[in-house]
Amino acid sequence: MKKILIILGAIILVAATILSVCSIFNLFPRERNEANLIDITAEDYIKTHNTARGVKVKVDDNGLIKLSGKATSANSVTVATVALKAGTYTLSGVSEPNIDEFGMRIMYGNGNIAMAGTDSATFTLAADETVSIILYWCEDYNFAFNSNSTVKPVLVEGETAGEFYK
Repeated sequence: MKKILIILGAIILVAATILSVCSIFNLFPRERNEANLIDITAEDYIKTHNTARGVKVKVDDNGLIKLSGKATSANSVTVATVALKAGTYTLSGVSEPNIDEFGMRIMYGNGNIAMAGTDSATFTLAADETVSIILYWCEDYNFAFNSNSTVKPVLVEGETAGEFYK
């Protein structure tokens, strides 16, 4: 009986290790949060840009935006447009630390802007409106995007930032 328990424990340990490794390397697809109002299947959702002023923008099938390179000048790329009802919304998804000149912004109405850097941005629409979600960066010789620079764009109803995955 003791041998069976030891073998069973070893099997469980091996299975847990395999699942952890697969999770680390994203071998199992994760489900996106259905509360996210950004539709990655929409025709206008950001497509991969080979290089946008020194920064390579790559978009995975699950909607993650990966950046690499060094900005040669300021630029912005529209991630998506979303039709929203009047109400309060929160944009989040930038996790690149210590880069003040990089983030996402919402543009709506007559040029109104809500900015989301590493903090989320909450904004309120007085009427139904279509908003543009824009990824932006400024030229800054003090930083370069590394291969792990990832944006997980999330737009949710309410004043609390949402998660990209469930």
